[in-house]
Amino acid sequence: MAMTDYNVGSNHVLPTNGSAKYSSGISVNEFYKRISYINLSKKGIESLGPSVITLANYEGLVGHAQSVVKRIRRK
Repeated sequence: MAMTDYNVGSNHVLPTNGSAKYSSGISVNEFYKRISYINLSKKGIESLGPSVITLANYEGLVGHAQSVVKRIRRK
């Protein structure tokens, strides 16, 4: 989750405060289930991880930062 929140680009943000009522018109696409698959290699995590750790710590999301640190250290 931390990698997708900060760096790799999938979107899991939902409309809030009732904005879904007016933010877009309904279409056939609303009836499809959209799924994003993201696969990061060890090298990818090592490359993107430091920026994710920095952003997560800045936002006070220490658990996100620690999850990336653990993945980087994993053999």
